[in-house]
Amino acid sequence: MMKNKVGLIQLYVERIDFMLNYEAKIMTTKDIIKNEIQKLTYIWNQTHDKEAFIKQVNFLTTFVKEEDIFDQIDKLLKLASDEDFGRNFQNQLNNLIDFLEKKEIRFIPVNDVFKDEYDAKQLNGGISFLCPELDKRTGGIQNGTICTIAGAPGSMKTTYAINLCYNAIKQGKNVCYLSLEETPLQIYSKLLSRASLDNGTPLPTSEITRSCLSDNDKDTLFDKVYPYLENQIGTFYILGERDFYSYGQAEIENKLKEVDELIKQKSKDKQNEENHGIDIVVVDHIQLLKYASSVKDEYRVINEYVSFFRRQSQSFLRTKREIVIILLSQVNREGIAYSKREKHDGMYLTQHVAEASEVERSSAYIITVYTDAMVQVTKQLKIGVLKLRGSQLPTSTITVYADGKYYQVGDTSIPEQLDYSDNIELNEENQLEQSNLLNDLFSSGILDPL
Repeated sequence: MMKNKVGLIQLYVERIDFMLNYEAKIMTTKDIIKNEIQKLTYIWNQTHDKEAFIKQVNFLTTFVKEEDIFDQIDKLLKLASDEDFGRNFQNQLNNLIDFLEKKEIRFIPVNDVFKDEYDAKQLNGGISFLCPELDKRTGGIQNGTICTIAGAPGSMKTTYAINLCYNAIKQGKNVCYLSLEETPLQIYSKLLSRASLDNGTPLPTSEITRSCLSDNDKDTLFDKVYPYLENQIGTFYILGERDFYSYGQAEIENKLKEVDELIKQKSKDKQNEENHGIDIVVVDHIQLLKYASSVKDEYRVINEYVSFFRRQSQSFLRTKREIVIILLSQVNREGIAYSKREKHDGMYLTQHVAEASEVERSSAYIITVYTDAMVQVTKQLKIGVLKLRGSQLPTSTITVYADGKYYQVGDTSIPEQLDYSDNIELNEENQLEQSNLLNDLFSSGILDPL
């Protein structure tokens, strides 16, 4: 028993030393992986500790960028549930080492593929921000990038993200929505409410979520709205907390791979498209992943996850396929107080984004959203821009249409909404009238406090 503990302590000391120094060394990915494989061998030979072995394999995956190597490593994890684990794992390690010796990553100069890459981006286009000014400045959210949407609790971050995705699936994009706060059923109910507007049969989000539609509205939901949404060109799948044992990076990647295969089959059935998998991954919201680790340094944990999703955006599932990652993020208390001051008009600063260091570095776009009771009555959402890589920032917040009742942001789809689409300035008399209206709407349940 003492031998096991001493062996593990020595292993972890070696790992910490390695993590502190490997960036300063000139090491290839193959060298790094071999170094970690030596630790795997050490674990079994010295401790026979299966739990430590599994942790080390998961740690090893963070250095792997190629899908075929990852698949080889994944076999090691599967061996952990095998009764012949001790006899078989060394053979698999040897297979992995042999595979690495034969594996070479061929360098392809970007000069040789620039035209193909340019044409592909022109063909696919970016994901609309649902804000013409931002779309004009950026061409939309581009593949291979992270877009962070930050705001206070209840500021319509999820509403905005769902609308970005809804607009994208209408354009043929495929979405995987990782919901860490709400259940997949709640997210899908909100998506149905949004789709009901375009279908011409508006159904309030709250009534769908609480399953309290009238009989006629229920028939409308299942006979018209549901088929309308499911028949969109793109596909929207939702992962929730119950889909994971933990939120380890290896498990997240495996689950994304599973969803990617399902979406590829769906795309083939819908449009006869081959190998069209996930285009967008949404994480709602990133701060909740800090509870997935026993490490007490929350900043470090969040930074590691942001870095993980940055790698996914640039080489999704280690296949060199670029996708869009949308991260939802909370802002800190200082930011909430700052945005409420009249002179700031709902704007935040970069330092207001919670655990912001890696978020700021990795995000090509950092968008903030702001709303309050009065803004909700006038059906507006204030969008601020903290970062637009390669584009000039707007000097103030941008006001767009937003209706929490139907989970809508952006364009106006039914006639009565047009009255609210422009900026509204209220004098004192109108402010009192709107305040009374607000209280009536809240008490009647018509207005969702979000």
